[in-house]
This record gives sequence, structure tokens and C-alpha cells, in this order.
Amino acid sequence: MVRWKRWRGSFLVEAVLYIKAGNITLLAGGLGLICALLLWPAQAESRMQVLSSVKPVQLIVNGVAGDTVDSELLLSARISPHDFALRFSDLRRIQRADLFVWLGPQFEHYLVKPLQQRADENSVSLLANANAAESDTRHQDPHIWLDPLAVIASAERIAAALTAADSANAASYRSNLAVFQAQLQQLHQRIAARFAALAGHGVITTHAGLQHFLKRYGLAQVGSVYIGAEELLSLQHIERLRGRIKSGKTHCVMLEPQYERGKIKALFKGLDFNAVELDVLGANAGSYAEMLQAVSDAVYRCLAENNAADSTASGSEHQSASAK
Repeated sequence: MVRWKRWRGSFLVEAVLYIKAGNITLLAGGLGLICALLLWPAQAESRMQVLSSVKPVQLIVNGVAGDTVDSELLLSARISPHDFALRFSDLRRIQRADLFVWLGPQFEHYLVKPLQQRADENSVSLLANANAAESDTRHQDPHIWLDPLAVIASAERIAAALTAADSANAASYRSNLAVFQAQLQQLHQRIAARFAALAGHGVITTHAGLQHFLKRYGLAQVGSVYIGAEELLSLQHIERLRGRIKSGKTHCVMLEPQYERGKIKALFKGLDFNAVELDVLGANAGSYAEMLQAVSDAVYRCLAENNAADSTASGSEHQSASAK
């Protein structure tokens, strides 16, 4: 019945989208299919459809929902959310989802209006209920999924939203939540122990997206190369970052696949530093724990002394003063 209600509720929104685009022909051509779906028997309904905005959110949803729902992803992990523009097909998917899980307006402002147009308010934000002490940091760095303790709290809200939309599987969601949270606690303890000896060490990032992880484990973000999605920081700021490397205050530069690695490495040409690729969106991860472990591994390789051999073996990159 969940999917039946969603199709019925989104029918008018679907029509409005086509009309606004001036595409009356497509609207007329699709009416037959839409009507057939509206008349589809309730017994033929598939499982509840949960749509997540970005891959890290989907991995958290999967940890709580298990295989009880149809978990779908709005934005590919290989596309930067900063550059994303919604298509009509994306708007339709948002309207049709039984539950939509996203980070929040601080990170995904382009989703505010589409969510307001949904037939109901069945959505949950990972950035909801941030306390006052953390509000400024969260506004600057909404990558909350990189802090496993914050994810534990967010997972509870996701479980509550799943239960409200699909009470028949409430017991399954509660059980999955307990297991997921226990796994995150254990993972957090392992990562904390790993970085204990590196407390205070600094990291230069592509953009300000690693603060939650670094702060949780006693590390420092020395600075970032980009403001937002595309704008490079001033030459004076880049020179200050170069000065940090020259002085030995840091030798770690984190690269991200959504940005031009060659351009970033060129900014630090002639210096001795480690450049290690970091994927904060979990493009290749099959679970949340796998994604966070990969982040931990990358940061550790970048910070650890004499890690060139490890970086080469793991597919990461090492840049030395002798590099071209």
C-alpha cells in the first residue's frame, strides 16, 4: 500500500513538471502509462522504496534497513554534489519515493523545493537537531557521515522514519539498528586507537570536507585548497599552505577524485609531501563501515612517516621534492 499511495499522491506533481517544461506531448504520451500504474493492484506492490540523496547516506540507510526495503541512490558517488543539477527524472524519483533520506539544506540546498513539493513530509535529514555548540561547524562542513558517533545518532532517526512508514517491519529495523550501532562503536574505538600517537598532526585537504573526522580523532585540518566546489583560494593562502609543508608542520595532502589531482599537486611543486587519494563519498564502498575504514586508511597513510611504499602498494600517490 505504501507505493500505491506514493504513485497516487505524485500524479499531479508529475503533470505539473511536464507542463512547466512546456512538454505537453510527453505529458499526453505518458498518461496511459501513469494511469495503468495508478490502477495497478495493491497486491502487486513492491517493497518500500527508500531514496537516499548521496552514497554515504545510502550506506547508512542500508545498515539500518538491511534487505527489507528497495534502497536507491539519487546522485552517483562519482559526481560531486556541489556541481549537481536536478533533472526531471530526478524530480520524479524524489516524488515517487516512499521515504527520502538526505543530509539537509546546508549541503543540499537544491533539494529544498523538491521536498516541499512532495505529497507528504516523509523524509529525514542527517543534519537535523544539530546542537548549538556544533551548528557553526556543521554549517561549514556538513560531511557529518565522517564522524561515526554522529552517524549512530542519525541512524536512530532513520530507524524511526522507517518504522513510521513501514510499521510491519519495525522489529527488523530495531534489530538492524542495534547491530549497526554496535559495529560503529567498535570501529570508532579501533580508529581512535590507531590515531592516538598522531594526535595534533595536520592535514591539507582539497576542500573543507574532513573536519568531522579530523576533530573526532584529534587531528588538525591545516587548510584546504578550494572554497566550495570550484574556486581556488588566494595565492597568499596557497603560499601559507606551502609554508606549512616547508616548515615540517605537515607533509600530508589529501586528494579527492572529484577534483583535478594534477592541478592540486602542481600547487605544491618542489616540496616534499605525501599526496594520498581520499574518497569521502564512498564510491567503491559496499557498506558504511567499509567506507569509513577506507577514509581512516587513507588519512593514516598520508600522515605516517615513510609511507611511500605503502601508498604505492595501495594505489595512492606519493609526491616528493624530486617530482616534476
